[in-house]
Amino acid sequence: KKKESSDDLNGVAPGAQILALKIGDGRLGSSETGTGLIRGLITAKKYGCDLVNLSYGEPSWQPDSGRVSEVFAKAFNDWGMTVFTSAGNDGPALSSLGSPGSLTSVVTVGAYVSPEMAVEQYSTLPPSSDSPLQGSSYYFSSRGPTPDGFLPDVCGPGGAVAPVPRASL
Repeated sequence: KKKESSDDLNGVAPGAQILALKIGDGRLGSSETGTGLIRGLITAKKYGCDLVNLSYGEPSWQPDSGRVSEVFAKAFNDWGMTVFTSAGNDGPALSSLGSPGSLTSVVTVGAYVSPEMAVEQYSTLPPSSDSPLQGSSYYFSSRGPTPDGFLPDVCGPGGAVAPVPRASL
């Protein structure tokens, strides 16, 4: 067995293989369609993906209904895929969590900003000792509850995150 060097373990997902799929339809201003979503999940299955990350969303009034919902449930229950999706960018209003984040077969991630991120990445003035900054959801992050009572599953850093610094591109 080859001994792994520190160079082999670089990045947030060392050893991961990435399959990039475009589900947007150029004829619709790059909006996704149910057909595009289903084709994307089927292609991910074809290539053996066990984790899928989606970063889009749209309004939802009937969670866990329809063909798209059925395929997401099949991906999780039958194909062994874990699907992560953004909560969306329609916050801060209540019940702004849309699809696919409103589905019960996905892990929905809201956007969070820590006090340190606010100061370091957004030039927020450092807090005074008598009123420290609090971590919170970003103002734009969609929130629940969904029509059936669900909230985003987790929150994580949701802004100023880039795999490669823009200056190096």
